[in-house]
Amino acid sequence: WRLETTTTADLQSSHHAGVFLARRIELLPARTVELLRIGAVLGREFDLEIAAALTGCTLADALAALDEARRRQLVWVRPDGYHGVFVHDQIRRVLLDHMSDGQRRQAHLSAAEYLARKYPTRHSDLAYHYDAAGDSRRALPHALEAADRARAQYALQTAEQQYRIAQRGADTAARGIQFRIAEGLGNVLMLRGRHAAAEQLLQQAIRL
Repeated sequence: WRLETTTTADLQSSHHAGVFLARRIELLPARTVELLRIGAVLGREFDLEIAAALTGCTLADALAALDEARRRQLVWVRPDGYHGVFVHDQIRRVLLDHMSDGQRRQAHLSAAEYLARKYPTRHSDLAYHYDAAGDSRRALPHALEAADRARAQYALQTAEQQYRIAQRGADTAARGIQFRIAEGLGNVLMLRGRHAAAEQLLQQAIRL
């Protein structure tokens, strides 16, 4: 066994940063904490309109809560005033860690259902939130649409992520859908230089 002292120092630093941030967050008003937790579920950058709707507060209240977080230097606010960005990923991680698995899944499901009503063409976001909520079958059509678009634009990492989401929801899907996923993901992996994995998927596509 060998102790890597620099790595240990990094772990301790990360732990101390997490504890420090948790204490800072605990000092915030409850409304601001709730808004930031929903923002953390939405992503490193979040739309205040959606966060307000999911927390059940008015947009004016959400703006005030966001401004409190900004003054505490936990988030930046985009010039439009309606998008928050976490200053550091560790802040978002601490917020997510203080939610139970059930709370996170429910928040993702609420986000997906809100987007489905208001922004039904935001396929990538819909796929992500349905999948994170544990509802991969509802994620499937959105993931396929987002994956095909990303693949056509050579956004290969995004395409792979979306095809993977589609895979998780395709256990009972029609053979044509399973073929579309295997062929699409196989080609994406080939373009990304992962030839062994690509060959397996393309063989699967041939069988389908």
